[in-house]
Amino acid sequence: MDSRSVDGDAGDVPGALRLLGPVELHGKHGPVTLGGAKERTLLAVLALRAGEVVPDAALVDAPWGDDPPRTAGKTLQNYVLRLRHTLRDCEGIEIATRHPGYLLDAASYAIDLHAVEDLVERAGRAARANDDAGAVRLLRSALGYWRGASLGEFAAEPFARVDAARLDELRAAAEEDLAAAELALGRHHQLTGRLETMVASFPLRERRWALLMAALFRDGRQAEALAAYRRLCEVLARELGVTPGPAIRRVHAAVLHQDDDALQRADRAPSLRGGAAANAPRMPCFDVPVGTRFGSSAQSGSVRGIAAGPRAVRGRP
Repeated sequence: MDSRSVDGDAGDVPGALRLLGPVELHGKHGPVTLGGAKERTLLAVLALRAGEVVPDAALVDAPWGDDPPRTAGKTLQNYVLRLRHTLRDCEGIEIATRHPGYLLDAASYAIDLHAVEDLVERAGRAARANDDAGAVRLLRSALGYWRGASLGEFAAEPFARVDAARLDELRAAAEEDLAAAELALGRHHQLTGRLETMVASFPLRERRWALLMAALFRDGRQAEALAAYRRLCEVLARELGVTPGPAIRRVHAAVLHQDDDALQRADRAPSLRGGAAANAPRMPCFDVPVGTRFGSSAQSGSVRGIAAGPRAVRGRP
């Protein structure tokens, strides 16, 4: 099927099957009414594995679990027939019969989560090419698709849990990428409030704290940036029994040095983005008086000592 790219939000996409919130279907003439819970479940299962053959057994297991009725096979066929009828009004989506089950054949633009993945990938390419304005535009479009919790009412179901967690991570990372691109465009003053909210929502995501520290520092608020680092130390010690990872320690050192060049390099550090930082060497939090400049060799040596700290310890103490 057509794999056209998408630049707008979900409201601009014809025939959009929307999974980033309550499951919805939009056809050529507006919203399309879906059937009951089991029919919606089948559509969600097929959509999450679009382009793959989903065996009958998996399609029976999702709505009925370990206790399907004896007529489950025939009922499944009836549900598929009804879904096919429903999808006739939707551009770019159809259900095909493929042994030993069914396949949802969908254009990339027709399912919101696929459109979002495409937008986020393109935003990453734009950011790597230093096109921060382009990255901002694409990421705002991507984030505009979410209307609530990913996969809505199915997020806690066994067939959807892994995908729901993956999509929540995609959303959180896109929010951080957007803030980083806006920070690169010099919008630090406007970002500080939003980043405080982002940190409060996910206090264990170190990249959010790093972005907050950078925004505060560039807004002339070095003391608050260093205070944010101390808050992170407290959160990590209380919740996980660990100390900040090496990537955000570099941000902290750059703020201490009042070194914006080093801070910009730290902003772009890929190690702040994934979960790997949680397993990186951890060290205690140290600080020095706010406003200290590190021009002399003695001062630089003291900072190197702080950065080196005691022997790093991995994982929990």
